[in-house]
Amino acid sequence: MEENDKIIEDLFDRIKKADEKLVIPAFPMKKNKSRLWFPISIAATVIILIGTYFLIKKRTKKSDSPEIHLIISVDRQETTDFLSTPASMEAWESPTNSLVADF
Repeated sequence: MEENDKIIEDLFDRIKKADEKLVIPAFPMKKNKSRLWFPISIAATVIILIGTYFLIKKRTKKSDSPEIHLIISVDRQETTDFLSTPASMEAWESPTNSLVADF
């Protein structure tokens, strides 16, 4: 068993020595473009926020139309008569009943 270990150690020692002799080519370094994206993204965010603020502000000011107040009065007699009659289950109609009507 020790003989096998010695053979394996010698093999790896030869591989290490061969790797030390290898010449590794120099690769050109690329410029780091991520530094440029950070300021651009901050500027874009600020522009979007300011634009949104002014659009919302403009829409709230734009409503120059006069306000219309609608007052609805209901006769008390009709209201009490309507509320005093109990509704029966036989008179109930489904809100989606018109969807199943035959044409």
